[in-house]
Amino acid sequence: MKANRVNRRLLCACALGVALSATTYNQAAGQAPIDDRWLPTPDSVREERNVTDPLQALQWERVDALRRVVELSKIQFDSGTILVEDLTGPMTSLLEAELDVISNAEERIAICQHLVEAFREVEEAVDNRVQQGDLATVDLLGTRATRLHAAIQLLREQLAANEVASPNPAVAAEEHDFSVALQALQRERVDTLREFVKYVDVQFAAGTIQSADLTRALCDLQSAELELAVDAEQRIAICHRHLESIRSVDEMVELRHQAGELSVDKVFEIHVVRLQAEIDLLRAQLAEQTAANDDPPLNPSVNEDVNEGMDPILALQRERIDTLRESVELLRELLAFGAIQRGTVMRAMCDLLEAELELSTESEERIALCQRLVEICRQFDERAMILWRFAETSESDALQCVADRLAAEIQLLREQTAASAASVSEEQESDCPNSSCNRNGCSMGIVIVSNCRCRSALAPCRDPGRHRRHFRHYARHRH
Repeated sequence: MKANRVNRRLLCACALGVALSATTYNQAAGQAPIDDRWLPTPDSVREERNVTDPLQALQWERVDALRRVVELSKIQFDSGTILVEDLTGPMTSLLEAELDVISNAEERIAICQHLVEAFREVEEAVDNRVQQGDLATVDLLGTRATRLHAAIQLLREQLAANEVASPNPAVAAEEHDFSVALQALQRERVDTLREFVKYVDVQFAAGTIQSADLTRALCDLQSAELELAVDAEQRIAICHRHLESIRSVDEMVELRHQAGELSVDKVFEIHVVRLQAEIDLLRAQLAEQTAANDDPPLNPSVNEDVNEGMDPILALQRERIDTLRESVELLRELLAFGAIQRGTVMRAMCDLLEAELELSTESEERIALCQRLVEICRQFDERAMILWRFAETSESDALQCVADRLAAEIQLLREQTAASAASVSEEQESDCPNSSCNRNGCSMGIVIVSNCRCRSALAPCRDPGRHRRHFRHYARHRH
């Protein structure tokens, strides 16, 4: 009955044209902001926005949406109507969005400092509620791990600022102190996440949380441990341990599905996570093989071994995409019977497109995938705004959809810019007298930055057009 009422309201809203435009959500909000400590962007930075640049205009619009989400989430958290992760999640997204658009080192440090203080206040509030019996220890551990993540980002920004400063003994000593403090925070975060995973594992065994909550905690732990790894052997051991943990969750989900306790879409969901864990392990093993070879890009036999080594990874990526497709089809059938909400299907479709983007290397194909992703996010955004107008969802949830749509548009614009730059670069390529030059060759994350292999030095792969897979891997780990 309620679903039919919502559908009738949606049809009426579309017919009358009352759906909010994505550019008018700020006027629709119309509420006084809270303490600026929760909105890290300095006013001086916000006044210097480059609105003439389409990319920066989208980035600032996304920052505005996330700022409002944080405002509303803080109010809801203080009133006890949402979980703590519903507040810390938007806060982390806001930090990432602001660092994505701001390049000045001092301003980036100031943003991180503001957010670290905000996280510390949230952690203190959660600690008080734990002592009062309103929240559990697992909530405090999760909040602490998120705060440590923000503190680690702050130290990284301070280290990056010191690297560009003029070399002198005082700067070198300060950089050493920052490095020691960074490693201490990273170890503390790993210890916190390990305790957090133990609590979440107990909750999953008791059936009080979903498998996605446990796998998310396991993935966070793996990421934190990889940051501390010093060599390929440690990274392989971490990925192998993570894979075994995911497999145990996979087996438990299968048993619960066979017992009729879980639906089949949960089985597909954990299969996707397990395949990603297998891909991560293979990549770590491949990286160790790469490090064991001397100057691999200039050795044809090594390149052949590399191509052979990439086949299992590509096979797993394709299998993961096929699993996501089956999941989307299943969710569509469940939606037709009214068993799930449309947003669940849209999120699964976005996951599928992102997996296809990871595998795609051709610029035209990547742009087409990004356009489809933008269209899905736009539909999700418009529907969420209509539901908010009819009080069927919260304003913060609707604005989160706006931020997701803007993130997809930013990704599309970057793909189009990279394709244009690659096209110009290809037109400017010059011929090389060496027939074995292999111009712009890319192998195992190594690419020649300039046009000719014979006149260049090796550097990390930075070509976002023709070498997308290596570029994405490098960009993900270079920080």
